Amino acid sequence: MPPPASCAEEAGIEVPADDLGEPIASGTIEFTWGGAVIIVQAQTFYAIAVGPVTVSFDGLDPWERATTDRYGWFTRNELRADSHQRHPLIRN
Repeated sequence: MPPPASCAEEAGIEVPADDLGEPIASGTIEFTWGGAVIIVQAQTFYAIAVGPVTVSFDGLDPWERATTDRYGWFTRNELRADSHQRHPLIRN
C-alpha cells in the first residue's frame, strides 16, 4: 500500500508523505472485547526526526482522549537500548 499524501499521527503531527521514507515495520493487530474481535487494524510504522512540535489530541475520539494520560518520544539512544519497550513489530 502506498503512503498517503500526508500523515497526521495521533498527536496531531503532520508530515508530508515525501518525508516519511520507507516504513520500518508493518502488520495487523486485532482488538477483542468479551472474546470477540471488534477491530482489525492494519498498522504501518515510520520513523522521522522532528524538532519542537505542538501536540494536539483534537483528532482523537472521546474514548481515545479519555484513555490518554500522557505522551512522549524516545531519543535515538533510548530506542537502541534493550531496556526500553517497543512495539513487537519494530526490530532494533
